[in-house]
Amino acid sequence: MSINKLALRKQNALRAVSKALREAREWQSAQIDAKGEQEPRLSTNLVCAHRDDTVVIHTDGAWKEETLLAGLGWTFHRQVPHSSSLSWLDQGTQSEQYVSLPLMAEAFAIRLALTQAQIRGLSNICLYSDSQILIGAINSSKPIKELFGILQDIASFILLFHSIEFRHVARSQNHVTDSLAKMAIGIISDVCP
Repeated sequence: MSINKLALRKQNALRAVSKALREAREWQSAQIDAKGEQEPRLSTNLVCAHRDDTVVIHTDGAWKEETLLAGLGWTFHRQVPHSSSLSWLDQGTQSEQYVSLPLMAEAFAIRLALTQAQIRGLSNICLYSDSQILIGAINSSKPIKELFGILQDIASFILLFHSIEFRHVARSQNHVTDSLAKMAIGIISDVCP
């Protein structure tokens, strides 16, 4: 496939995501207007309260400074009833070009996972990332100048879920999504050297 076709496919995908986010914001505003102020339950516990219907999401972003390429990875798991184990549901990757910071790759991965959760109609999620700075910014609503737009997108998703938690996870416990993100960056590196 030619680079022009890949670029056109990416532009079409970006337009579709932008349209979906815009429509989600409009829908979100209509829901608030129709029902009054509606806030999701945003937990502040240190550990997610994994109910039977909670989907556990892990995200990670990989970044190559010399090429400004990023790989994004996510996994979905569901709590096994009456157990502390999780069962695998789904996973995915995506590549991004022109990503200027590693923290931006992490934020893109979270936004992608939230988009996928919304598409699947999930209502109770607990999202883990190994980026302590990013999780802190999301939970405290303190903006990071370089990530303002992405953090706004993430904030707009919060209202679309019944309950949502954002938690930090040690890098050593995030190895599956780390591998997915690195695989995604490897694929785009082969196409766009």
